[in-house]
Amino acid sequence: MSSEVVQYKPERDYWNIVKGVGMIAIIIGHSCMDPVANYVYMFHIQLFFFVSGYLYSESKYGDDPWLNLKNKLKGLWLPYFIIISIFVLLHNVISLIGMQPEGTMDYSLKDMLVRICYAMFGVSDEFLAGPVWFLRTLAMAMIIFGFIVALSRLIEAKTNFAFKIIVQLILIIALTVLGYPLIASHTQLPADMQIAFEMMPFIWVGYFLRNYIGSIDKLLNIIVGLIAFVIVGIVSSFQDLDMAMGNIFPYMHIVAFLGIYGCLSLSKLLCKWNISRKVFSIIGSISLYIMVVHFVVIRAIDKVTYIVCDKPAYELMTNIIYWIIYVIIIVAISVTVSFGIKKAVDAVKTILTKAES
Repeated sequence: MSSEVVQYKPERDYWNIVKGVGMIAIIIGHSCMDPVANYVYMFHIQLFFFVSGYLYSESKYGDDPWLNLKNKLKGLWLPYFIIISIFVLLHNVISLIGMQPEGTMDYSLKDMLVRICYAMFGVSDEFLAGPVWFLRTLAMAMIIFGFIVALSRLIEAKTNFAFKIIVQLILIIALTVLGYPLIASHTQLPADMQIAFEMMPFIWVGYFLRNYIGSIDKLLNIIVGLIAFVIVGIVSSFQDLDMAMGNIFPYMHIVAFLGIYGCLSLSKLLCKWNISRKVFSIIGSISLYIMVVHFVVIRAIDKVTYIVCDKPAYELMTNIIYWIIYVIIIVAISVTVSFGIKKAVDAVKTILTKAES
């Protein structure tokens, strides 16, 4: 293995497909009951941290962690802030139409301003925007990782490549070890930093593969991937994993890597057929919008079935066929709405760009 960074440009379609697979897993995790939900919780969020690590370019950011910080604030933190702010401003309207949890209080103007200010610093949440906590935590993890790489490169300049990797591993392991007891003790840091610490190994492995191996196509095998998925299923039958709730176990990283390998291998298979390649690539390309929309869709479906059948949708599911149909409906609506929003946002950006010129 060379100590030089590989000049490799990841294939956009493939990594969009990976994100598409991950996004479907997140929707399944939020719409299904255990044991299915617990199964995908073993690896779905970790997959996105791995992808972010893989897409991190050391050639671009290695000696400029401040550029990395700027881009992560713009690409992740700013969307988080905007999304939370929108849901804060709509909080009372959402309550009026019965989409908030029972007992939720309306906001005064002061409450709204305070919560928007909190969102600026990554410590504000809204029920229907629940999944976007991921954006602020990923931003913090990638910013920290950028400075770790920059420091290791300074040490490499005075020593050698081996010391660079050793320094990276020491810092990554230290943060991971720190994060574990914080999560287990339900210690809540700003922007869920305790979870960011625990996600560092996934970022590092992704980074190492991209920058020092390049293409991982030859490392992936669908049969091995299926075996990995089976092992994850076995473990999920007797272990619970939900870092936000403090449910963790010592070898969860190994299990998550197996799930990630399965997703990468499945994505490779999906690349082979034009229809699946196109569909999952589109889903991955609008994954941010789906992340925001799917919670609203789930809540809306539950509201409609409650009005019609006097029960939320998930209570009407009596067998696996119903669950599959339920998830497909959620995915279809979420993707369609997200695609429409993406087109509208792009149109507005185009108009503003033309106005400026």
